[in-house]
Amino acid sequence: MTVDQARVALRPWHRQVPIGVVLGLIFCVGILPVALDLAQPHGLYGLTEYDDGVYFAAAQRLIAGVFPYKDFVLVQPPGITVVLSPFAALSHLVGGRHALGAARIFTAIVAGANAALVGYLLRRRGLLAMAIGGLALAVFPTAYTAGHTFLLEPYCVLFCLIGACFVFASDEIASSRRCLVGGLFFGLAGSVKVFAIAPILVIFAILAFSYRKEAIRFAEGISVSLAVFVLPFLIMAPSGFIHDVISTQLNRSTQTPTPFLNRLFAVTGLAYASPGLEAVSLNGPIPSLPAGAGPTWAASGGIAGVIAILAVRLGWRSERRPFAWFIVASAILGVAICLIPSVYYDHYAYFSAPFLALALGAGVGLAARGVRTTAKRLALTRQGAVWQILTVGTIALICAGVVGADLPSTASQKTIMDKFGDVGPAIAAMVPPGACTISDAESLLVSAGRSDIGPPGCPAIVDTTGMWLSIDPLHPVSVRTGIAYADDPTYKDPKLVAIWRSAFEVADYVVLSGVCATRIPWTPPLSRYFDTHYTQMSGPYGNVFRRGPPTTLAEHPTIRFSCAATKTATTDKAAAIRSGR
Repeated sequence: MTVDQARVALRPWHRQVPIGVVLGLIFCVGILPVALDLAQPHGLYGLTEYDDGVYFAAAQRLIAGVFPYKDFVLVQPPGITVVLSPFAALSHLVGGRHALGAARIFTAIVAGANAALVGYLLRRRGLLAMAIGGLALAVFPTAYTAGHTFLLEPYCVLFCLIGACFVFASDEIASSRRCLVGGLFFGLAGSVKVFAIAPILVIFAILAFSYRKEAIRFAEGISVSLAVFVLPFLIMAPSGFIHDVISTQLNRSTQTPTPFLNRLFAVTGLAYASPGLEAVSLNGPIPSLPAGAGPTWAASGGIAGVIAILAVRLGWRSERRPFAWFIVASAILGVAICLIPSVYYDHYAYFSAPFLALALGAGVGLAARGVRTTAKRLALTRQGAVWQILTVGTIALICAGVVGADLPSTASQKTIMDKFGDVGPAIAAMVPPGACTISDAESLLVSAGRSDIGPPGCPAIVDTTGMWLSIDPLHPVSVRTGIAYADDPTYKDPKLVAIWRSAFEVADYVVLSGVCATRIPWTPPLSRYFDTHYTQMSGPYGNVFRRGPPTTLAEHPTIRFSCAATKTATTDKAAAIRSGR
């Protein structure tokens, strides 16, 4: 190797490879697992979540002039309904079912964009830091579980990362005008999920010391964003908004809080690292570790220790720069805020994942800087070989991470898809369009393209779990046992029962998630009313009921809740679907 060739080999990676190419590769890796999921037989339209149906149906009602907090219960901030409004409008052109598929495809693109944005934020710290940080989020297991459909976390993270791109210029604070724009995006993130308060507080703390003008502009941006996306809903229904979004979430309880170690497994990405590590089941127990899981623990502990050391080094002495402090503090608060809710769901971890990825990438950049300093002491001809070895090793680790992180998580998600399948066409064949149809799981109607507002006077029941929490937070609905609590006095809130009785008096069709449909507060009088006024239809999906007596030999009167009488647990189609409230 000549001296000139060695010097070319020694150029920083970002001078040899365009940053855009690296970001494009990160984007492709980030989108690939979700794209493969959506390509499965039931991936694009199938039933995998409870929450996505709630958000999509709320957006459909929003564009029709039926507003959350005023006309129906929604226990999340209104940002997600605004974000999904274009897809709700698209449903009038292509149908609700195809609009659902389009929204899921767009969310997959958001997941890839989030990984690329992490890489973009690290671009000044070297190509290695950029690649490691972006790909760490791209292959993070819960990045897949959160991105396979439109949940809150991918969009909240998207707006936080875009806001960070405006607030920071390299390692320093950007201009006041850019801080204003960054505040707009952080405010939008907060209108989607309140977890965004963690990075917002970090930026305020950084700006408060030496950047007073930028702090004011940042606050102005957040205020404008909240005034546009939140204030109209608050003005329209102040008591409903405060009760649903704030009081309900603060007062909600659970019979079995999620254990700390379960949360830790999900936040660190270990939930799918071993068959013996479980964090994704709702309030499930922690199983014992299988034989051979020791190496997983040892490796994971070692990696966590390295990340912690690098994070501390990142925010200390020579790295006392605003962006470095933002990375460290946001990673700490991002993890902390995931530990607050009494019930934990695996996709919550996607919120802290980008900040941990930023810390990992920046830490690796520091380590690479130390290696570079050592390499400069070697002969010039050997430096090129050192960097070639590091390049090959990094690529190998990335490939191993893709396989090791994505395969278990995609297998888990495929199990859920295979279990619940795609019942949308079966329901659509039994329920005519435009009919007044209600369900205890709106995802069923969204998948069938039957989640529109219906004729005038049709009740707006969108979030049955949220409605239960809003009215009776001290006795939360349970979907784990599959038992209808008809004989349990704690599940007989009169107001909640009255709402469902009024809805049954109006609805033409009722689509239930299963035999028990535990999100409905069945009492003996409510069950008797349903029995005498609805008929179970014959068809490919067995839990569709229409108002009126039987008209064919295949139809028969409804006989409700043998499972309640016998206390025999049953499995509901959608009642058991993960609900990340």
